Amino acid sequence: KNILITGASRGIGACMVEEFSKNGANVGIHYCQSKEQAELIRSKIITLGKKAKLFQADLNKQGSQSQLIDRFMESFGSIDILINNAGAVYEYEHFSKLTTQACNDTFFLNAISPFFLISSAFKNMEKNENGGRIINVSSASVRYGSSSHGIHYSAAKAALESMTLGFSKAGAIKKILVNAIR
Repeated sequence: KNILITGASRGIGACMVEEFSKNGANVGIHYCQSKEQAELIRSKIITLGKKAKLFQADLNKQGSQSQLIDRFMESFGSIDILINNAGAVYEYEHFSKLTTQACNDTFFLNAISPFFLISSAFKNMEKNENGGRIINVSSASVRYGSSSHGIHYSAAKAALESMTLGFSKAGAIKKILVNAIR
């Protein structure tokens, strides 16, 4: 399988890269700024005899999503699985102190960017005989609520979960399974 994992240079994303590679997958390792860490992960995968390639993109920039999918397709030929793992909280402050820019950046990275990544990947997965899989990484704060410092993040992840439901309905007839995990 050919898998693209966003936010894959460290943490949960890096662990997913290693596990999928151990189980036979070729992996696209997306990173924004942590090139050195991404290269370390890639080196581990190459020693397993699997194909791994780095993909740099600032997912807070409009248009970077389709470009990332296009570059992945050029390198791997197909996309079987997309994991939207990249996420962040901008300005972890009390809601009364948040700037509009922090809210916009948080929503864009955690909801808008995955929307366009899914849309681009979906078009390519429709061509696969076996469809594809899309996994969106959400947050437990969607269910349990956030502190007064992370309301904008929880709201963005709630939007991601709502989109997941919509994309799952559209994907069902195309053999594209779309899920979210918290």
